[in-house]
This record gives sequence, C-alpha cells and structure tokens, in this order.
Amino acid sequence: MQAFNIKLKELLTNSILKNIVNIIIPIFILAGLFNAKAQVINTNGTKLVIQSGTTISVVKLLSNPQGAEIDNSGTLKVGGNLNNSGTLTNQTGSLVELNGTTQQSITGANDYYKLKINNTAGGNAISINSGVQKIWHTLTLSDGIFNVNGDSLILLSNATSTARIAEVTGGDIAGNFTIQRYIDGNDGWRMLASPVSGTTIADWNNEFMMSGFTGTDAPNSSFTSVAPYDETVYGTSDYGYVDPTHTSNTLVSGKGYFCWVGDGPTNPIIKTIDLTGGLTKGTQAINVTYTDDPSVGDTEDGWNLIGNPFPSDIYWDNVALSGNLTRYAYIYDDATSSYVTLDNQSLGTGIASHQAFWVKVSSGSNGTETITIEEQDKAPDGNNFLKTSGNHDQLKLRLSGNGFTNSTRILFEQGATENYDWQYDAFKLLSLNANAPNLSSISADAIDLSINYVPDEFDNYCIPIRVLVGISGTYTLTAEELPIMPINTCLILEDLLTGETTDLLSDSTYTFAITNDTYAPRFVIRSCANTCLLSSGKNLALNHPNDKIDIIRKESDVWVTFNLDKPVKATIYVYNLVGQKIIEESAIVGKKTVKITLPEHPFAFYVLTVVAGKNVLTKKIVFEN
Repeated sequence: MQAFNIKLKELLTNSILKNIVNIIIPIFILAGLFNAKAQVINTNGTKLVIQSGTTISVVKLLSNPQGAEIDNSGTLKVGGNLNNSGTLTNQTGSLVELNGTTQQSITGANDYYKLKINNTAGGNAISINSGVQKIWHTLTLSDGIFNVNGDSLILLSNATSTARIAEVTGGDIAGNFTIQRYIDGNDGWRMLASPVSGTTIADWNNEFMMSGFTGTDAPNSSFTSVAPYDETVYGTSDYGYVDPTHTSNTLVSGKGYFCWVGDGPTNPIIKTIDLTGGLTKGTQAINVTYTDDPSVGDTEDGWNLIGNPFPSDIYWDNVALSGNLTRYAYIYDDATSSYVTLDNQSLGTGIASHQAFWVKVSSGSNGTETITIEEQDKAPDGNNFLKTSGNHDQLKLRLSGNGFTNSTRILFEQGATENYDWQYDAFKLLSLNANAPNLSSISADAIDLSINYVPDEFDNYCIPIRVLVGISGTYTLTAEELPIMPINTCLILEDLLTGETTDLLSDSTYTFAITNDTYAPRFVIRSCANTCLLSSGKNLALNHPNDKIDIIRKESDVWVTFNLDKPVKATIYVYNLVGQKIIEESAIVGKKTVKITLPEHPFAFYVLTVVAGKNVLTKKIVFEN
C-alpha cells in the first residue's frame, strides 16, 4: 500500500479534521502542526510517522492497537486516554505531552524520551491502568497529579545518561516510582545517596551484595560495606564513619553513604542499580555541622557526607551555601581513583542523581550551616556526572604513571593569601586506592591542597608540591594549563631530590623516579623573582640566598637554624642515595636551631629537605672519608 505524505507549510485549522480519524494507510507527518482538536485518532493497524519539528495534537483518545505503529520524532500531544497495544517508538528528542482537561489514563507499556504531565483536571489527573512506563530523558510535572505505583514508572539509566524529573512547577506524583543509576568500573567504594523518599538500605541490598550488619547476606562479616558519616564524633575525620544497624534503616534524603559495590575483589562490574520511593520535591535544606574537637586541627573537623536529594542532576554552582561553609563539593571518582573537586563559584559544575559528596564547614561556624537546594538548581539533562568547569587563571599540574592520573591546581586571585583560606582553597583528599598516586600543593601553613589560591603577584612564590605514590616507579608531571604571566618572567619546577629545574613555560613535562615511601615535598614551584633557594650545586641567576633557613654540617651532625618571623611547624626529611626516607622529624620553630644526627658511613650521600611553612630548603650532604 502506498504511503500518504502530509507536508504542512502553515498552521492547519480545525476544519481539516472534524470527526474520528481512522488511519488505514501509512501517514508520514513531515512538518508543521497537525491539529485534530476534540477528535480521536485510531491508527487502525497501520503506521503513523511524526518527524522532527512536527506536532500532532489529539484532544481525546489516542488508540494504537496491536499491529499498529507510531514512530514519533516530534511532539505528540494527547488530551484523552493513551491506549497502546501496538508499537509506540519515541525517538531521541521527541516529546509526549498529556494535556487534558479531564482525567486521563495510560494503558499499555510505553518508552518515552520526554514525557510531560500537564493536566488541569485536578485530583489524580493521570493514572496508569496497565503497563510499565519508561523514560529515557525527562519527566516534566507542570500540572496535575501523576498517579503511579510500584514499578509502573521507571526512570532509566545507561552509560551515557540517566533520566530525571525536571523542575517541578505545579504537578506532582502520587505513589512510588523507580529511578536507576548505571555503574561500571571495578569493585570499590561509591558515594551514593537516595533520590527518592521513603526507602531503606534493603532496596540497595537487592541491587548489590552487602555485609557486616543485620539483614545483609553476611551479617557477621568484619567488613561493613555501607558507611554513613557522623561529623559530631570526636577524633580525626576517620572516626566519623558509623555502622548501620539493619537493612531496614531509612535512607535519609540529603544524606550520603559510602557503599562497597561489586561482585568480588578487582572484578570489573557493570550494574544498573535502582531505588523505588516517593517524589522529593520543593526546596531542600540540608543542615551540616562543625564540631570543634580541641585535640585535632580544623582539617579534621567539619566534614559532612551529604547527597543530592533530587531525582535529577543539579548544578552545584546554583546551590546556596550559608555562613562558614566552604565552597567545594568533593566526589570520589572510582574510574580515576581520585577525588574530583567541584567549585560552587564555577559555572556548570554538575552533580548527578544518586550522588553523595563531602562538604566542609570551616572553623568559626556557629555550629550548624545550611545547604539549600531548590528545584531551579536542577540541570537540564542527566549527563552531568562529575562535570567540572574552571573560570580562573591557573596552573594545573597532572601526575601520571602506572595507569593512574592525579592533579592539583594553583590559582591566582587578588585577596587570597599563601596560607589556607577557607573562602578560596580546597583540601586534598587522598585516593581510596592504595596503589594510586596523589598530587598536592602545600600552603604556607603546611596544608595539602587540591586547589590552592595564592595572591595574583607573580614575583614572590615558592610553593611546595607533594607526590605520594602507592607503587614505586617512573612518573610524569605535566603542566596541562598555564597562567598568563608578566613578560620576562618564568615559572620553575624544581626537583628537590635531584636539583633539576624546568621552566614550565617552555617545557611542560618532567619525568622522574620516585619510591612509595616518599612523603616530603619532592618539588617546588616558583617564579623567577622568587626568594626560594635552589638545590645545592645549581648556580643560576635565580639562586637567591635563603635568610630564613640555614643548614650547616658539623661532622656527623647537621644543624638546621630557623630565622622565621613567627612560629610554624617545620619538618626535616633525610633521604639516602636511592631516594629512601631514613629520617623525618617535626617541631614548632621560630628562631631556633635543631640538630639532626646522620648515619656516618664512608662515601655516604644524603639529601636533606626542610619545609617550614612556605620556606623550603634542600641540601646535599656527602661523607667522603
């Protein structure tokens, strides 16, 4: 049978269709608006094709019986019941809108790319009579209550995106729905949160193996595979993890959970997990705390594990932070075995649904701060997993080796200082993978940072760089992004162990060997007019004397003299010829001399590195007797 093509160049009036439309031959709607007001469309066992850019409106019943087919790449608006026993294919970019003024129902299973609920009848305006309704991209609740139950509505997830519920402007959902989350990679810890209300840990227990508490497959195991976090627990930050008591424990909206997801150690996994519950909508205020434990420093207090409460990705830069909340969200990425740091002041930083993350309340807080996430903070799609953005002049260093990468950033900002500034800087959180490397810059007050803001003056920097590796071997540092610097200046990377220097403005990579017991800063970043001392033996024009630290050898002893303006924590590291650390001593110093006794051997060679705030000095010590 020959197909019938309708190509509309202008809006069709109601006079085109006056009664029930029975389609008995294939119809291809190519362009324009096909308006069948107050009528019924029955595909009658044939095919209706709606191409992209085209809208079909049916105010009453849309019936697609067995053997019939609707192929929708445009917009299909239905004001009556939607009955589908045939094939309804909604292509990428398509929309189905249920926009009646009386109650509507859906009969039959359907997959949608986008589904819009826009019914003004009041009450349970739209109900699912039968069949599972699946959504690949977006459910929009504009008006009316969408009455669902159990698994009759599923928001799908795959490797490229996860379906979402858009900003709720007037509609609602009655009953429970299911939202999926695709996970791949190796077995390991994931930071998860619930995007629905009224569910429990048991729902996750149905999706992946758990252990260590009642209700799991291995309740007596010493390994607890689910760990929420309590900031108020005293001690270092590691003490805050608490064990669930039962799989019946509620998954609290806005709360984060560390979950071990996998099928066995080191096995690759591909899982699509899901949670079923009610709709979380409206403004969500998540309270976070700062509990001052006087026995530990600020770096250990104020960590809160929270989660995205919505069945939608959100933009972190749209979220409101109160008081002394620092501006960063820290998310562990199992794919790279490293934390991704999202900046609340950088545009387009996305946090996925189901995602938990760390936030840090700074000292000086009144004890409780609030993170406010609104409907309008939702992202327009579900493809924002760990999406980051940068808006500042910066030096970005990437460490690569043994199949891993890790990075740190130094940014230049008026108003920042060389100490840790809670308004600007982000802490360095170490990888959960013991084999993975970690790269950080160190503030003048000796805090490891993943994002380090310093004053926008390019002539007075000496920034220590720490490299920690789980596997000894050869690694490469790469300057992936470089700041715009004044003319006739240079940016030097100095290897404190070998004394080698690299001008990153002309050579952006440096390869080196390092052992897995190295802790002292291996490098410093400095600018040409810097007062930081180069390693012993380098006689460049940039080698200015260091009047803050002096190292003198007296027989087998080394005397380190400090002449600092104020007391700071200083650490002295001693390495042997093959780079193994043999001594590490720390003390609070100001104007003070510290003695270090070295093992004395014929032809012994040592490298001594002193770090005191922003002052770093390295010197070679050789015994030749």
